Amino acid sequence: MTTVCMTEEYWASSPLSVARYYGRVKIDGYEYLIVNKDGKDIFQCSIEAEKAGREKAIEPGEPADLVRKDFVPFYRKLGRDKFLSVLMNNRTTQENKLKACFKSIIKEQKK
Repeated sequence: MTTVCMTEEYWASSPLSVARYYGRVKIDGYEYLIVNKDGKDIFQCSIEAEKAGREKAIEPGEPADLVRKDFVPFYRKLGRDKFLSVLMNNRTTQENKLKACFKSIIKEQKK
């Protein structure tokens, strides 16, 4: 399984920093998007910033993680801290198991 999420501390000082200019990057056929702490991608953040008259889509000091596109909905529903916690506590190489874990946690939260 490929990486699901990279924090800004990791990707911003690596060759993946090119994502900063395009808002996304493709690695081994998977698309990764820059998302804010709420799971909104950089493109959504840019639209909101423009409407609000802000210069920056994601303010300095705010998390800007690089998340695999198919995992962004989980990130958005769980929030950054919970999403990262689930990743840290469920280290698996099986993508379907990880997605099932996320779905289960989201389902429990709705109760």
